[in-house]
Amino acid sequence: WDPLAKHPFFVANLKTAEKESTKDTPLLTEEMFTDFKTKGTRPQWEHPHSSRLNRAIAFALAECTQPDGRYLPKLAAELEAILSEGTWCSAAHCWGAPEYFRGNKNTVDLASTARSWSLACISVWLADRLPAGMTDRSRSEIARRTWSPYLSSIKAGKIPWGWVAGDNNWNAVCHGGMIGSALMLDPDRGERAWFLASAEAFLPHFIAGYGEDGTC
Repeated sequence: WDPLAKHPFFVANLKTAEKESTKDTPLLTEEMFTDFKTKGTRPQWEHPHSSRLNRAIAFALAECTQPDGRYLPKLAAELEAILSEGTWCSAAHCWGAPEYFRGNKNTVDLASTARSWSLACISVWLADRLPAGMTDRSRSEIARRTWSPYLSSIKAGKIPWGWVAGDNNWNAVCHGGMIGSALMLDPDRGERAWFLASAEAFLPHFIAGYGEDGTC
């Protein structure tokens, strides 16, 4: 991390972490989530939902490049908030239905796979410095929210999400989050192999989605 600490990106990240450390964890409410269902609007949920993850990443990177413990309490608080969320999904991807916010239903989407990969990275980078049990909790929540529903669907041959075999960037981005988090944090070699084999089978659909103009 020492050479990276001098890179402009990480220097700028320290300023971001400093600024964000003066603020509280963004609030997420059921009303904000169901705004998509009642009004068709997205920012009320998506902005604070994304901000929580961005703050956690900023604090983690700051602690990696300037390991003095300054940002560990803020990082732990942000991770605790994320791990306690009823859903990791975007409200727009589950129609703002309250049962998702309350954790009674689940889906695997861009937002949940991004949280999975990011939390896996943070868990590996700072495994020996996070509060006791937090890495295990992260692994458990990632498995519950993304790994297990994905693998059980693939193995059963009943895939409820169109992105798995889709020809747009959801295919690549979601599979990236699944593979990245599994390779970093899943201790089961057999499961890791399943993720890789499944991505190998479905990513060609994404490649096939590119048009003659080179875009998808």
